[in-house]
Amino acid sequence: MTFLENHQKKMLLQKLSPFYKLSEFFLSHEFTGPVIEAMSMDSRMTLCNMAVEAGGTCGICYPDRTTVEYLWDFIKDEFNTKEDALKEYSKWISDADASYEKVYDYDVTNLEPMVTFGFKPDQVKTVNEMSGTKIHRVYIGSCTNGRMEDLRMAASILKDRKISDDVRALKPYLLEDLSLAGFNAKEDIKDKAVLVARANFGCGSSREHAPWALEVNGINVVIAESFARIFRQNMYNCGMFAIELPKDKIEYLFENYSGKDTSITIDSDKGKIIVTSSNQSEEIDLKK
Repeated sequence: MTFLENHQKKMLLQKLSPFYKLSEFFLSHEFTGPVIEAMSMDSRMTLCNMAVEAGGTCGICYPDRTTVEYLWDFIKDEFNTKEDALKEYSKWISDADASYEKVYDYDVTNLEPMVTFGFKPDQVKTVNEMSGTKIHRVYIGSCTNGRMEDLRMAASILKDRKISDDVRALKPYLLEDLSLAGFNAKEDIKDKAVLVARANFGCGSSREHAPWALEVNGINVVIAESFARIFRQNMYNCGMFAIELPKDKIEYLFENYSGKDTSITIDSDKGKIIVTSSNQSEEIDLKK
């Protein structure tokens, strides 16, 4: 299987190639410079998660105005202005005389797109080196590359095109409902506490960021036919409920309650969920 990576991840793939087996294990990786400053928060998250793939304990990008803009809806009650927040967060920038185990400088002006050709992050070649390699399977999204901007990028490429019969695209229907004009997930789930989904829900992230994205927007219960294994465990780690129901019950909920003003109550003691809308109310047994 071959993976074509996005521009943030390819920077780290190039970095990992010569240094993956050396002494970067168990260290914190700090990323600075004009390229990092120009990145979105999604891109920075990808970059920092890749630091863990290199064996580091964490990855760090300096907090700046991009950070404040991203967090503002969640921190606006703590600060009078965004400038106040920026001033406070600037305390977390490393001191000018900070010492480091190692410092690497990279000129990425002419960085080529990178491709992993194996299962380890240091197994990487440029796209030109892999030219002519037949692709059998495409997967969009991973523990570091499951961001909305990645999905938008993929959707813009796939728009009005057909996936080859020789290529298996995993979950391509995920892109069919993606609006290229803009997708506002926060508004779509505003004031909701329970999310009902279909099979294999979750991005399979090896970190807690994906469940956190739901939690900070008020979602603390997801009911689905099945879950990505690591995502489900991370939901539990975050104190959230992941409830599996058979396919026929999930389809029943969609057919009878989707688009309606619906209330769902979880009764864990009785092993039931109570579903109520304006004209009906019923119990669904979780044990059957």
